[in-house]
Amino acid sequence: MSKSENINIPLIIGAVLIITAFVPVPQIIMLYGNGAFLYPFETIFNTSDISRLNFTNLIFGIFFLIAFYFAKKIGFKILWAIVSIFFFNGFIYFIEMGFTKGGDTEPYFLGFLISGIVTTIPLLITGMIKEKNIGDKISKPKQ
Repeated sequence: MSKSENINIPLIIGAVLIITAFVPVPQIIMLYGNGAFLYPFETIFNTSDISRLNFTNLIFGIFFLIAFYFAKKIGFKILWAIVSIFFFNGFIYFIEMGFTKGGDTEPYFLGFLISGIVTTIPLLITGMIKEKNIGDKISKPKQ
Protein backbone atom coordinates (compact mmCIF):
# COMPACT_ATOMS: atom_id res chain seq x y z
CA MET A 1 0.00 0.00 0.00
CA SER A 2 1.63 3.20 -1.12
CA LYS A 3 1.01 6.52 0.53
CA SER A 4 -0.41 9.30 -1.57
CA GLU A 5 0.27 13.01 -1.40
CA ASN A 6 -2.37 13.39 1.33
CA ILE A 7 0.05 11.72 3.74
CA ASN A 8 3.37 12.50 2.03
CA ILE A 9 2.88 16.28 2.09
CA PRO A 10 2.42 16.45 5.89
CA LEU A 11 5.32 14.02 6.43
CA ILE A 12 7.67 16.10 4.27
CA ILE A 13 6.61 19.35 5.93
CA GLY A 14 7.03 17.76 9.37
CA ALA A 15 10.50 16.51 8.47
CA VAL A 16 11.48 19.99 7.27
CA LEU A 17 10.20 21.56 10.51
CA ILE A 18 12.11 19.01 12.60
CA ILE A 19 15.33 19.52 10.64
CA THR A 20 15.02 23.31 10.77
CA ALA A 21 14.61 23.16 14.56
CA PHE A 22 18.39 22.83 14.76
CA VAL A 23 18.93 25.86 12.47
CA PRO A 24 15.66 27.68 13.16
CA VAL A 25 15.97 30.52 10.62
CA PRO A 26 12.85 29.44 8.61
CA GLN A 27 10.80 29.05 11.79
CA ILE A 28 11.94 32.44 13.10
CA ILE A 29 10.97 34.00 9.76
CA MET A 30 7.54 32.31 10.05
CA LEU A 31 7.11 33.72 13.57
CA TYR A 32 8.01 37.24 12.46
CA GLY A 33 5.59 36.87 9.56
CA ASN A 34 2.97 35.64 11.97
CA GLY A 35 3.55 38.67 14.18
CA ALA A 36 3.09 40.91 11.16
CA PHE A 37 -0.13 39.06 10.33
CA LEU A 38 -1.46 39.53 13.88
CA TYR A 39 -0.70 43.27 14.01
CA PRO A 40 -3.89 44.39 12.17
CA PHE A 41 -5.97 42.19 14.49
CA GLU A 42 -4.25 43.84 17.45
CA THR A 43 -5.54 47.18 16.14
CA ILE A 44 -9.01 45.86 15.27
CA PHE A 45 -9.56 44.12 18.62
CA ASN A 46 -7.78 46.93 20.52
CA THR A 47 -5.70 44.49 22.56
CA SER A 48 -2.06 43.48 22.68
CA ASP A 49 -2.74 40.36 24.75
CA ILE A 50 -1.08 37.58 22.74
CA SER A 51 -3.21 34.88 24.38
CA ARG A 52 -6.33 36.47 22.87
CA LEU A 53 -4.75 37.30 19.52
CA ASN A 54 -3.33 33.79 19.26
CA PHE A 55 -6.80 32.34 18.72
CA THR A 56 -6.77 34.15 15.36
CA ASN A 57 -3.93 31.76 14.43
CA LEU A 58 -6.02 28.78 15.53
CA ILE A 59 -9.07 29.88 13.54
CA PHE A 60 -7.07 30.49 10.35
CA GLY A 61 -5.13 27.24 10.86
CA ILE A 62 -8.36 25.25 11.09
CA PHE A 63 -9.77 27.06 8.05
CA PHE A 64 -6.74 26.17 5.91
CA LEU A 65 -6.69 22.62 7.30
CA ILE A 66 -10.24 22.22 5.98
CA ALA A 67 -9.09 23.72 2.66
CA PHE A 68 -6.30 21.10 2.57
CA TYR A 69 -8.86 18.35 3.14
CA PHE A 70 -11.08 19.48 0.24
CA ALA A 71 -8.26 20.33 -2.20
CA LYS A 72 -8.20 18.18 -5.32
CA LYS A 73 -5.00 19.32 -7.07
CA ILE A 74 -1.57 18.68 -5.59
CA GLY A 75 -0.54 22.33 -5.95
CA PHE A 76 -3.43 23.49 -3.79
CA LYS A 77 -2.78 20.70 -1.28
CA ILE A 78 0.80 21.90 -0.87
CA LEU A 79 -0.27 25.55 -0.63
CA TRP A 80 -2.99 24.93 1.97
CA ALA A 81 -0.69 22.63 3.95
CA ILE A 82 2.06 25.26 4.13
CA VAL A 83 -0.37 28.04 5.05
CA SER A 84 -2.02 25.91 7.76
CA ILE A 85 1.42 25.05 9.14
CA PHE A 86 2.22 28.79 9.19
CA PHE A 87 -0.76 29.48 11.46
CA PHE A 88 -0.53 26.34 13.60
CA ASN A 89 3.20 26.88 14.15
CA GLY A 90 2.52 30.41 15.42
CA PHE A 91 -0.32 29.16 17.62
CA ILE A 92 1.71 26.35 19.21
CA TYR A 93 4.84 28.44 19.63
CA PHE A 94 2.99 31.36 21.29
CA ILE A 95 1.31 28.90 23.68
CA GLU A 96 4.70 27.38 24.43
CA MET A 97 6.13 30.84 25.12
CA GLY A 98 3.44 31.28 27.76
CA PHE A 99 4.52 28.04 29.45
CA THR A 100 8.24 28.81 29.31
CA LYS A 101 7.89 32.45 30.40
CA GLY A 102 9.16 34.05 27.21
CA GLY A 103 10.21 31.08 25.14
CA ASP A 104 13.68 30.50 26.62
CA THR A 105 14.27 26.77 26.56
CA GLU A 106 17.42 24.78 27.16
CA PRO A 107 18.65 23.57 24.73
CA TYR A 108 17.63 26.32 22.31
CA PHE A 109 16.17 23.99 19.65
CA LEU A 110 13.76 22.22 22.02
CA GLY A 111 10.95 24.79 21.58
CA PHE A 112 11.20 24.70 17.79
CA LEU A 113 11.37 20.89 17.81
CA ILE A 114 8.24 20.55 19.94
CA SER A 115 6.43 23.17 17.87
CA GLY A 116 7.40 21.44 14.61
CA ILE A 117 6.18 18.03 15.77
CA VAL A 118 2.92 19.23 17.33
CA THR A 119 2.19 21.50 14.36
CA THR A 120 2.37 18.63 11.90
CA ILE A 121 0.01 16.30 13.79
CA PRO A 122 -3.35 17.92 12.72
CA LEU A 123 -2.23 17.99 9.08
CA LEU A 124 -1.12 14.36 9.19
CA ILE A 125 -4.39 13.25 10.82
CA THR A 126 -6.37 15.16 8.17
CA GLY A 127 -4.37 13.46 5.40
CA MET A 128 -4.99 10.03 6.95
CA ILE A 129 -8.73 10.70 7.25
CA LYS A 130 -8.83 11.83 3.62
CA GLU A 131 -6.97 8.68 2.54
CA LYS A 132 -9.41 6.50 4.48
CA ASN A 133 -12.40 8.25 2.90
CA ILE A 134 -10.90 7.90 -0.58
CA GLY A 135 -10.21 4.21 0.10
CA ASP A 136 -13.78 3.66 1.29
CA LYS A 137 -15.17 5.28 -1.88
CA ILE A 138 -12.97 3.11 -4.09
CA SER A 139 -13.80 -0.15 -2.31
CA LYS A 140 -17.59 0.40 -2.37
CA PRO A 141 -19.16 -0.79 -5.61
CA LYS A 142 -21.60 1.56 -7.31
CA GLN A 143 -25.16 0.34 -7.35
